[in-house]
Amino acid sequence: MQNIIIGGSVRSGKTTLGNIIARKLSCSKVESDSIVSAFDKVFPNLGIQHKDLNKARKNYEPFLFEFLKGLNKDLKYCGNRTVFVGSQFLPENINKFEQRDKYIIIFLGINAPSANALLKKIRENDTTNDWTHKRDDEWMLRCCQEIINDSEIIKKQCEKFGYYYFDTFNNREDVLSKILQLIQKEI
Repeated sequence: MQNIIIGGSVRSGKTTLGNIIARKLSCSKVESDSIVSAFDKVFPNLGIQHKDLNKARKNYEPFLFEFLKGLNKDLKYCGNRTVFVGSQFLPENINKFEQRDKYIIIFLGINAPSANALLKKIRENDTTNDWTHKRDDEWMLRCCQEIINDSEIIKKQCEKFGYYYFDTFNNREDVLSKILQLIQKEI
């Protein structure tokens, strides 16, 4: 039995995939975003916060490894599989984790042709619960370009370290369904 890590760029479908996996495979789900929010509120001096993803990734790494080790212990003693979802780590971070072979590791990205194309897709799928919902288009275009750039970094690192990478810009539901099938075969 293995735990599952879902990493990737912002707005790439990590939470949606995590929810599908948790429901279909009857496992627990942990959102890294919730942990980062708690760090930001309780220990802001650590620099683990949503507004600076690169700094958060660097400062989050030691905690991430200890947390993942804890999930392995829970799996060993309780048999509870967990899917861990987050954008606060990169393939290069996970590659440093000595127990990575005990996880199914998948990264998602958005290889959109332009920031405008990505913004259009986000606006088509925005709900009132999404953090992008009330953001103005100018701010969102900058964010969309960052998402595209981050996705390219993640894709290159996945190729380098041999992790699964899936582009969710087109046919997201089909891509997520294929990932679920892949996971079901591996567990």
